Amino acid sequence: MSNLNWGSGLANETLVAGLACFKEMQLYSSPVKMILSSALLFGTWRIYVVFRGRQVYGQPDITTLFRPMSLFGMIFGMGITWNWEDRETAYSNGKETIRMTPWIWGDTILYTRSLDILRQVAGGGSNRIWVKPDWASGALMLFGRNLISENLESWRRHRRVMQPAFNAKTYDLVWTETTKIYQDMVKTENWPTSPGERVSLESFNKLTYKLGLYVIIACGFGLPFRWAEPPKSTEGSKSVQDNIVTVEKWALLLIMTPKWLFKLPFKKLQNIYEEYESIKSFIREEVAIRRSKIREAVDMGEVDREAAVQFDVFSRLVLANETADSKSGLSDEELIGNTFALLFAGHDTTASTVAAVVALLALHPSEQRKVHEEVMNVLREDGALTLSSYSKLTYTLYCFLEASRMFPAGHVAIRTCLEDTVIDIPSTKETDSPTRLVLPKNSEVIVDMVGLHYSPHIFKDPTEFLPSRWKDMNEETFSTFSTGPRACIGKKFALTEALCVLSNLVKDWEIEPCLKSGETLEGWKQRVLDVHVTLTLGIKDVPPVCQVVPALKVGPDTHEMYKHGRTVSSSPLFRRIIPQSIRYFSNPHFYSNKQLELYAARKANRLTLRQLVFFGRSMDEDRLIKSANYVRTELPVRIAHRIRDMQGLPYVVVNEEHVLQVYNLYWTAFDKLRNYPRIHNMQDNESFCEFLREILNEHAAAIPTLSLGLSICSPHLESDELDSFMRRMLISRISRRVLAEHHLALTEDLANKETSVDSQDANVGIIFTKLNVKRCFDKFIRLLSSDGTLTDRLRRDSLLQGTDKLPEIIVDGDLNTSFSYIREHLEYVILELLLNALRATAIQMKESSFSIPGVIRATISSDEDDVYIRISDQGGGLMLTETQTPADLYSFSHHRNTTRMRDDRLVALQHFSQRKGGLWGKVQERIATPGSEGQVNEDSKDEDKPQPMGMGLPLSNIHVTYFGGTLELLSMDGWGTDVYVRLPRLGTNLEGIEV
Repeated sequence: MSNLNWGSGLANETLVAGLACFKEMQLYSSPVKMILSSALLFGTWRIYVVFRGRQVYGQPDITTLFRPMSLFGMIFGMGITWNWEDRETAYSNGKETIRMTPWIWGDTILYTRSLDILRQVAGGGSNRIWVKPDWASGALMLFGRNLISENLESWRRHRRVMQPAFNAKTYDLVWTETTKIYQDMVKTENWPTSPGERVSLESFNKLTYKLGLYVIIACGFGLPFRWAEPPKSTEGSKSVQDNIVTVEKWALLLIMTPKWLFKLPFKKLQNIYEEYESIKSFIREEVAIRRSKIREAVDMGEVDREAAVQFDVFSRLVLANETADSKSGLSDEELIGNTFALLFAGHDTTASTVAAVVALLALHPSEQRKVHEEVMNVLREDGALTLSSYSKLTYTLYCFLEASRMFPAGHVAIRTCLEDTVIDIPSTKETDSPTRLVLPKNSEVIVDMVGLHYSPHIFKDPTEFLPSRWKDMNEETFSTFSTGPRACIGKKFALTEALCVLSNLVKDWEIEPCLKSGETLEGWKQRVLDVHVTLTLGIKDVPPVCQVVPALKVGPDTHEMYKHGRTVSSSPLFRRIIPQSIRYFSNPHFYSNKQLELYAARKANRLTLRQLVFFGRSMDEDRLIKSANYVRTELPVRIAHRIRDMQGLPYVVVNEEHVLQVYNLYWTAFDKLRNYPRIHNMQDNESFCEFLREILNEHAAAIPTLSLGLSICSPHLESDELDSFMRRMLISRISRRVLAEHHLALTEDLANKETSVDSQDANVGIIFTKLNVKRCFDKFIRLLSSDGTLTDRLRRDSLLQGTDKLPEIIVDGDLNTSFSYIREHLEYVILELLLNALRATAIQMKESSFSIPGVIRATISSDEDDVYIRISDQGGGLMLTETQTPADLYSFSHHRNTTRMRDDRLVALQHFSQRKGGLWGKVQERIATPGSEGQVNEDSKDEDKPQPMGMGLPLSNIHVTYFGGTLELLSMDGWGTDVYVRLPRLGTNLEGIEV
């Protein structure tokens, strides 16, 4: 611009005076005077530069000896990371753009954290004024010019060749390979999978760096390898990974030092150069291999050519280059240069940011919980983590964006103008107009990405880790991958890799800070959340200050326990705070098994009692083998639904010790059943029956174990959710036992051939076709008589001690009522209801001052469709003090039924969950070790003392409703309770399985 006059004013006068003095001193040729004259000339020149800068830019905001990004500035000056160290104070004067003037070396520079100025100088499109100077991409030009270093038409040429290599197939490959590499890493690094184990990592950065590099190698170059066996070049003895680490570490030395220096007899320098040459050799080899394959494919024609090329980025890059015309194609040097940029810039940014996310999540467990809950929701919806999950992992993405904001890999964006131009510097006050600044050709503007990301004008509370801020922010604000036309071409590649790693990590592991002895969380934060600079800016090593614990996944209450927990580690290296009452476990197969998805997608083939009877009535070997194969294929389907149901619980619940024990039982049974071979003959059936008995025995303790775990975790579940879940689990369990035990009974019947359908107790399998209700009552009346098996033990109940006489049981109504039903189910319900009625009435007789008859009356009736049973006691009614309604007695939630958290019930559940025989929920079991609503503690000194578990009434309700019946409680407080049972007699109701 013509209005710029560099020859006027103080700067010009100083320069003229300096030149005159230098000319005068040149008349004398002594060395000292030559040095003095040179110093004078240099000083004059520097004064000229400084004052010229003031004329153009105005008064400097910061003065320094050397330009920060020069060699002397890095060593003796403010350093390359000054904008990080001064991120909260550099712009404290209220300006968004500041002027920095070096005294000894460098021109005046504009540093800005203005997003508006970033848009002005970002370049691309019609803006042909602002470009990236070569020196700003020096390290990335180590192997040749590339997309990152180029400008204008040359940049567009590189972009056209590079763009086709980044597509949907590439991103699908990235997710698949990242998952495989992550799983290989966990296995090879020996991360524990056993319950309660932990792993402490020396440096999480090393793992993310290695993982990121391997993803680039797998997806960028299509090279097969294992975590323990990285690829090598033919000329190098070290792995490609080691070569890249070395070259990246010494990149500035390699770019700034003449090559002859590396030939001097210094082993260190020689090794650096050898590894540099090894990388070049590796890339040249890959270029040659790909070019050869692609040229062969090109000869096949366009369709075959596309099919013949691998999906990796490098193959697609070479293909695009080979098929481009001579003007738009890349030279070998440029192809190698872009490959180097892909290797370095492609993995370093992602690896560093993922490490930062890990550190920040360790410091903020509430944010970690949100990420985990999101991942679990995606798993419940999709069944597995795949590329289709990417768009659903929004909060995980917010965490990555926030970590990128706080630790921007590209901490500066440097631009220079190719001609005189003007930029508008926005005012910090909304009412003021922008200030127009005229800049001469070759002026430089440095966009301070650290300052921009910590600007309170853009980000509220910029020093805080707040991922949720990104919900309402424009994507353009996310400048980590640059903005505008020059936005990073590998952005989606990097985000896909990052979200895959983070979602898999948080799915299975809890990340926690590990504090040194006496260290506070704030001290940990100051020590860890700092940066270092190689080619990019990144967080320092994240541990040995972080440890990963299998299977976190907790709710809000648990995190309060986490905050106020106790120190349990005795190691002097770290302390770990965990809840005092919860243990965590890990499941490597959790959520990610394709076979489970296959079976869970099938519907259960529900049956009726009539179908079971008709199929089993004319039993022969062929029908029995069909029955065996039906059970073999149906059981894993029903178990898969329940495994999926358990996976839908909050993680703090499913990872509670007892719930997890049941989960593992279900998983083991599912795995065994789905892999059981087809039954072909009676010998196969005998083996299958033995297999079923083993499965049934293994699951004997499932009821009390699951009930105990859910009682403990009741605070973490809504009442409706808990009761619905427990009902599905119990009904499904009964359905599986019906199928298994019915087949076992059919096998036994066929072997004995002694059962006649005309006998008094005619049965088909476990179904009795002429089940008489009165005889079921008579069986228990005998056991409850004055000298019966149950009577003496019942009197040992602490509330019944001193009772001389138990109430009388009278059965009336239609005493000939009989129907087809599972006898075990009916008898269990009758016994449970009689025991409850008898106990309540006996207590009322003992405590009441009134004379009452002490009678329990059972009435039986029926019509064409249903059988009815009413049991009336005189036990004073339910007198609900711990529940709101009679139906709450079936509830497993402590909100609806406070007895669930009673110590005696938890102790009883604990006992039977550990008892060898478990709890089958059968009549014979109750008779052998009876109680009011539980069994006898075999290990206690007072071994006949009943232990109430609170399972009897809920199980009775499940048995009744299984084939469409109902059970209702009506209380007349102060007098007694009537229990009404309705059972369908036609046998046409399907099993009440909820899927």
